[in-house]
Amino acid sequence: MHLASPLAGADRVVSVCASLSLSLSLSLSPFGGRERYTGEWKDGKCHGHGEHAWLRPQVDASPFQLRERYFGDWVAGRREGRGTFLFANGARYVGEWHANQKHGDGVLSFEDGSVYQGPFVADRMAEGKLRAHSASG
Repeated sequence: MHLASPLAGADRVVSVCASLSLSLSLSLSPFGGRERYTGEWKDGKCHGHGEHAWLRPQVDASPFQLRERYFGDWVAGRREGRGTFLFANGARYVGEWHANQKHGDGVLSFEDGSVYQGPFVADRMAEGKLRAHSASG
């Protein structure tokens, strides 16, 4: 089932689907307008494939609002499986997730062009390879 629902009434839709244990696709902003989840739900939680995007708090010195985004697999409301995280500073992680943390094989591309490829354990780089970005190309 796929629903594109405005925020008004979305809680009611999620509640009905949770009580019926339906899996659905829904786009809503249950986080006070600063965040949005679009994707599949089950039992009232993000479950299946979906995208979560949110705005970072604005820094006083900057006129820009920064956004972070995760798209990939969800299980019972947590990032779990394969997914991509786009950081507000321009870095990107593509790889495996467990319990909302980078865990397993992945590639982390830093904003300066450096790239780490290898295993992650509990959200930290383990024994992989870091390829530094060189100004000469």
